[in-house]
Amino acid sequence: MRSRKLLVLGIAVFITLAWSASAQNKSFSLDEVSATFPSKEFSREIEFWKNVFAKYGSKEVIFHDTKDLRLIFHVETFQKEIKGNSAEAKRQRRLLKKKAKEIQALFDEIRLNGPQSARLDQRHRKIIGTLQEAGYQITPKLLRRLKGDLRFQRGVRDKFREGLIRSGRYEDRIIETFKALGLPPELAVLPHVESSFDYNAYSKAGAAGIWQFTKGTGRYYLKINRYIDERLDPIRATDAAARLFRDNYAALGSWPLTVTSYNHGKNGMLRAKRKYGDDFRKIADNYKSKYFGFASRNFYAEFLAALEVSRNYEAYFGPLQIDPPLEYETIFLKRAYDSSYLTTVPGLSREVLREYNPHLRRILASGRGRVIPSGVEVRVPIGQREAVETVLASAKAASGEVMVAADGSTRYRVQLGDALGSIASQFGTTPGRLQRLNGLSNPNRIYPGQTLIVSQGTGKPPAKATPAAASSSAPKVAEASQTYTVRRGDNLTSISKKFRIAVVDLKRANGISNANRIYPGQTLLVSQGTGKPSVKATPAATSSSASKVAEASRKTEAPQTYTVRRGDNLTSISKKFRIAVVDLKRANGISNPNRIYPGMKLKIPGTDPPTHYVVKRGDTLATIAQKFGSSIHDIQNANGIRNPHHIQRGQALLIP
Repeated sequence: MRSRKLLVLGIAVFITLAWSASAQNKSFSLDEVSATFPSKEFSREIEFWKNVFAKYGSKEVIFHDTKDLRLIFHVETFQKEIKGNSAEAKRQRRLLKKKAKEIQALFDEIRLNGPQSARLDQRHRKIIGTLQEAGYQITPKLLRRLKGDLRFQRGVRDKFREGLIRSGRYEDRIIETFKALGLPPELAVLPHVESSFDYNAYSKAGAAGIWQFTKGTGRYYLKINRYIDERLDPIRATDAAARLFRDNYAALGSWPLTVTSYNHGKNGMLRAKRKYGDDFRKIADNYKSKYFGFASRNFYAEFLAALEVSRNYEAYFGPLQIDPPLEYETIFLKRAYDSSYLTTVPGLSREVLREYNPHLRRILASGRGRVIPSGVEVRVPIGQREAVETVLASAKAASGEVMVAADGSTRYRVQLGDALGSIASQFGTTPGRLQRLNGLSNPNRIYPGQTLIVSQGTGKPPAKATPAAASSSAPKVAEASQTYTVRRGDNLTSISKKFRIAVVDLKRANGISNANRIYPGQTLLVSQGTGKPSVKATPAATSSSASKVAEASRKTEAPQTYTVRRGDNLTSISKKFRIAVVDLKRANGISNPNRIYPGMKLKIPGTDPPTHYVVKRGDTLATIAQKFGSSIHDIQNANGIRNPHHIQRGQALLIP
């Protein structure tokens, strides 16, 4: 047993000496970026976080002081990993809390007996030596503070190493994005702090992706709905993070404050700045706030430590095989498709699709096919685009909640909890357009089971109930699916007789479990396109909205073009044509919004008349954006709103 302990001790000493020696062999110094990111005043904190990132692994836990990070009182080493082992994680958590109480008791014993007392043992002497080495005079007041400020931190050396390897997939694109907006490229290392470049990361607080956006902040810049979570898309999330940094720096004017605002929030740092100015050392030492705790005070130092370790990774980890950049081709879906069609392409498995499209994780998660809505960008490996487009060109109508009729129009069956705004967001359209396509007078009156047209096809208009009297003679109906709007007095039996179909088929087609729960105004699917004309009786149904839908269906979808002029940018052009910037970028394959130039021709995707909304009591931009499937950032841009919190009841807003 003794020899085993000596062996473990010898290995630990060897690793420590090797780490110390290799850390001296560095090529990058923080002094090189000190004009933008000052570091000398934070050397203690930086050294601590370098140890966390590059010296201590996930089986090692450091007990330290929260105010002076030089003071490390104990390092607890475990034999087992906690990753994927919740029982072990709970066990270690209990042991760590117990150890913390033991160390706090040692502080009390030193305070009560005095640092020179013969009653103290080796454990007490170790703490006293740590304090004296750091230049402290041991007093009762100091010991009381240390007892209250004890904290433990688990090492992340293994996670940081894995993150360095993964970072190669997108790091070049991240740096390009930040440079394009005039931001320091060093900010590209922050995902090491936030997520260790884990592209599927979710935190206990609900933050997601490599930039760990919460839903609240993410909705300012990203699309987050039932089908798509762009927080998980490294490219779109990076664009959002860059815009957030740009906006925060414009308000704060200091990079240490701006970096910290990513953790603590812009408004919190503005309050700190009003009290202490731009001196972040003063802020870190003196600013008091309920939410400005250890994590916020140390976020800037963590960033600097991650920057130094990642730039000199060979000195800390040795040679690493960094993942190559992920190269891909993009396909823009104009219709909804069952995801299983994509996996019929050789080499394009569901796992590959998930790797290239982490933002579609919810759609691609299950083993059975799920529908990818229209208006979505799908990424595939280089050389696969043509094969995928060939498969999709002959793909059948999607099934389930989303249906594609033979004419190419897409229909969606309303689910419990749906709102017109959330449906519009899922399908990349607007609530106003859905209202017009479906002749809805009240956007709040939609029902579970109701079928909505969400996008038009390129062929003939979808077959609707015609304003002709019901007849025993059965006219031929086009290949497209046919719907019927429930009237007062209707029931499934009477409807099934009218269309000569079985009640059980009617229930199955519309996902109805209780035959008594249908509502006047509810739209039922009474026949599905089969690729052949079918003989069905068509009930009488006169509505002015039907002619409007038919007229809308005949409108061309061909985009117009616009020649960029001097002084133009994507925001000004999007406002001019009443479209979202993201749609303009998507239609023209633009990844960098700053790279447009005078004389450049842009495609302007089909536009709808603008939707307006009058602010009501209790409204916020967040609730309005969610209602209309838009984003806070786009509504701000469309209406010239500088402060998203300054909207008034009765104010008319343009909804992009």
